[in-house]
Amino acid sequence: MVNEFWFEYYETMAIDIEAGLMERPQTTLTGRVVDQAALQGILSLLYVMHLPLVSVE
Repeated sequence: MVNEFWFEYYETMAIDIEAGLMERPQTTLTGRVVDQAALQGILSLLYVMHLPLVSVE
């Protein structure tokens, strides 16, 4: 399960973790990023952590 603490430095991001009893947790990040470089940093961090993306809007 992803700990919330690693997103503390993304102050503009809200994190919500939902998990059912028999399901894998689903984490939703909501917020704005200042530019494409910041978005790339977030996406790279998720990739390094081997977390699959469901969608990006």
